[in-house]
This record gives sequence, structure tokens and C-alpha cells, in this order.
Amino acid sequence: MRITERFSLWAQYNYIGKSLETSATSSSTNKSYALTDIGTVIRLKDVLKLLAGVYNVANNEITNLTHGKFIDGRRLTVGLNADF
Repeated sequence: MRITERFSLWAQYNYIGKSLETSATSSSTNKSYALTDIGTVIRLKDVLKLLAGVYNVANNEITNLTHGKFIDGRRLTVGLNADF
């Protein structure tokens, strides 16, 4: 969502439904989970952008035991992007 010509915000919501894993000897059900991410892009100059995002805002705990995979907790990412 563009707020001004130089400042924009974004948000993302991902829902992963419950899944069933089976092998020759066993099966297991993995719980569903949802992750929300937010961020911003600030154009500092015509060719330079500052990017920042917070991933897994709610700091949900996704582990191998309950969801069949491990996902890091809350993360902050910051970067610069130069166009040339």
C-alpha cells in the first residue's frame, strides 16, 4: 500500500492447513498454522530504497513435533536496494 510517493507499507498473511504424513510404518497429523508478516519500503533517493520487515509478527512457535517442520520465531530484516 503506497502511503506517499516515497513511503509504502505491506502485509502478508499465510495459512497452512493441517496435513497428514504417512510412511510404510506410521502416519501423523501436523497441526495447521498461520504467519503474519509486515514491512515497509522507503525511497531515500530516486535510486536508493530502505527496506524493513518483521516476519512471524506474533512469534508463533512452529516445531517438528507439532507441525512437521521448524520455522524460526519472529525475525527482523533490514536492507538497502540500489538501482543502477
